[in-house]
Amino acid sequence: MNAITKYQNTRAKLFEEFHTTAQSKYLETIGPFGQIHYLESGQGTPLVLVHGGLGHSSEWIPILKPLSERYRLFIVDRPGLGLTSPMENQGIGFRQNSTAFIHTFMKGIGVPKAILLGSSMGGYFSICFALEYPWKVEKLLLIGAPAGVETLDSRPVAGIRY
Repeated sequence: MNAITKYQNTRAKLFEEFHTTAQSKYLETIGPFGQIHYLESGQGTPLVLVHGGLGHSSEWIPILKPLSERYRLFIVDRPGLGLTSPMENQGIGFRQNSTAFIHTFMKGIGVPKAILLGSSMGGYFSICFALEYPWKVEKLLLIGAPAGVETLDSRPVAGIRY
């Protein structure tokens, strides 16, 4: 059994344990991000969940059921993690890549505006995107200390309440 099959089997056990489910989907992109994997579940206001560290979308399964009762969830695997392709280096900084990843993902799934929920490094991705595209972020929710936050600009951004 290969690593992807083991991952999928473990994820299926988590869905069963937490009495929930989600569709596993792939977004084919042109450019540095290749194939982006995400889970989709629920109905309502779009909520994009971005995991932290070296994690993956399955980390959100324990809270998926209550959230999916109110929101349309898009639970993305960041580049090179979970089932998402590694990112091709564009020769630009990590902040720009983080912003471009969320932008590419939201555009590709047809969601013009969403609530963003980020954990740790996922929080960093979410903050970067919110600073660049505040009109595309309904709310920004952060869990834990976003990694890299000390490197962000301290300038105020129109549309974001502090």
